[in-house]
Formats: sequence, structure tokens, C-alpha cells
Amino acid sequence: MAEQPPRSDPIGDRFFEPLVKADKVSDILFYVAGILSLLALVVEQGSRPQLYSLVQIGFVVVVVALFAVTLAVRLYFSPRAQQRRYSDFLSHAFDRPLSFQQTTGYYNNSAQNGWRRIAAQVLENSFYTGDTLAQMCTAERIRVALYFVVWFVVALNRTTNLATIGVAAQILFSEQIVSRWFRIEWLRRECETIYGELFRLIQGKGLTEVLALEALGRYEISKATAALVLSSKIFARRSPVTDADWAKTRATLGL
Repeated sequence: MAEQPPRSDPIGDRFFEPLVKADKVSDILFYVAGILSLLALVVEQGSRPQLYSLVQIGFVVVVVALFAVTLAVRLYFSPRAQQRRYSDFLSHAFDRPLSFQQTTGYYNNSAQNGWRRIAAQVLENSFYTGDTLAQMCTAERIRVALYFVVWFVVALNRTTNLATIGVAAQILFSEQIVSRWFRIEWLRRECETIYGELFRLIQGKGLTEVLALEALGRYEISKATAALVLSSKIFARRSPVTDADWAKTRATLGL
């Protein structure tokens, strides 16, 4: 079994970096909108009309900007990046370049035909993605738990009006906080399931072309459904461990 070559990912640099930046801008705008929505409840129009108007205008501007950036992420940045990644996946699976930009050291297996390489690459993808998501889950659980504690403290405070509690609940149960946490947990579980099923199929010699394609479809559909941007920092930090574990998996399965 050959050693893994050094990774080179021009697709990540060119297409996923803009996606990551746009996603971060979306998160920042969300929190700014949340702060402004809470300020709108605190600032009284009668006593501070100028500040009240400024907060309201700022809130509208930020919400419109958030809508535009979120739409750009969903309809431009993410599909563009995922399409390039999928093309690269097929290029390596069938040894037919679909673009002059190809990754090096991104897929590591010695399978001899296209559909077996598809299965091996899905196995590798689900392994690395699942590991990254497992690390993201830990941080996300802590973050969501802290938000819940703050929200309960605010909700149990008798001096807090219902409007403030409502706005805080709207922020907490939004797509960027609780929904994101559930999607991370769900996708992690899906990746672990896909990895486990494929591992058993390859090990037990029960893998067929249709099962390899089914696994690929399930993995891609799961990613699209979760609509998450994985942490490249966690992926890079975990690479020494995951690379070693993947090498052991390859040796076990003869890949």
C-alpha cells in the first residue's frame, strides 16, 4: 500500500474559501440583527426618537443584507463549490479529468475499477467528514447549552417583558443556532452510518456497482440536506490522526 501523497486542494482554495467567508458574513449579520432587534425593544421612541429611528433603520438594512448574503450562499457559493468537488470526485473515480484543477492526495485508495473507487472514495469522505463533524459537535453543544442557560435566566426573570423573551427565543431557535446544531448532529450520524455500512460491504465482499452508487447518492444528498460548511481548521488540525486511521482502514480492507 502506497503512502498518502501531500495534499493539494486548488478547489478548496478557489471555491470553498469564498463560501466559508460568505458563510461567516452571514453569521455576523445574523448576530448583529439579533442585537438590533433586542435594542429596538429597549430604546423608547418617545424619549430617544433619533436613536430609535437609527436602530430601526439599521435593523432593516442588516436584515436585507442577511437575506442577500444567505441567498448568495445557498444559490451561488455553495452549489458552485459542491459541483467542483463532485466533478473532482468523479475525475479520480474514473481517472478522467473533468477540469484542469484537480486535487492531489485528496482521495487515497488502490481500487482497480471505477465503481470500487467510488465506494472507496465515499468511505474516505464519510470517514473524514464524520470526524470533522464529531469535533464540531462538541463545540456546538457547549455553545447551544450556554445560549439555553442565558435564555432560561432571562425567561425566568420576572422583570423581563414577554417581547424580549419572544425575540430571544426567535434568535435561539433560529437556523444559525439550534437548527445548525441539529443539522451537525444529524449529518455526523449519517456519515457514521454510511461509513459503517460501506465498511461491512467491502470487507464482506458484498459490494456491487449499484450499492456503491447508492452510497454515493446518500452521502451527497445528506450533505445537501444539512447545508453545512465544515470547519477547515478542524480538518487540518485532525489530519495527522485521521490520516493514520485512514491508512489502517485501507490496510484492513485492502484498499
